[in-house]
Amino acid sequence: MASLQNVAKQWIDSYNKKDLERLMALYAGNCRNAQPHLPQPLKGRAATEKEFGAFFRAFPDGKMKISKLVVKGDMAAMEWSFTGTHGGSIVGPGGTIPPTNKKVVLKGAEFTRHNAKGQIVEERGYFDIAGFMAQLGVGAPAGSGQPQG
Repeated sequence: MASLQNVAKQWIDSYNKKDLERLMALYAGNCRNAQPHLPQPLKGRAATEKEFGAFFRAFPDGKMKISKLVVKGDMAAMEWSFTGTHGGSIVGPGGTIPPTNKKVVLKGAEFTRHNAKGQIVEERGYFDIAGFMAQLGVGAPAGSGQPQG
């Protein structure tokens, strides 16, 4: 199996460069990705790519940093921080949010399971969706913040 520490570093580097092709190469074709702002987990690389592309357009200057990384077997847990300016529309729990041009600062975590090639087959993300929405100046629906599925 590929070094999951290296996979995490490649993930952050690809994310920060907005290199969708390189980022998607880190995901298996049949991956599942559950995030707190999504009503259902994403299924497959194409759906994951579409979601990342939309987020990159919404936060064109967005950058992530790894705070902590723990790897055991085929699993990795990454604590991260994100900063970016909301410069494009994004779909939130309550619908489409037009650009606010507000800077956001988030902290969260991703838990991933990898196949023998080191590709992500399952990802579960956690972050404060209510705090995120508040930073954008919009409210989040009650009960949000936990990925579904």
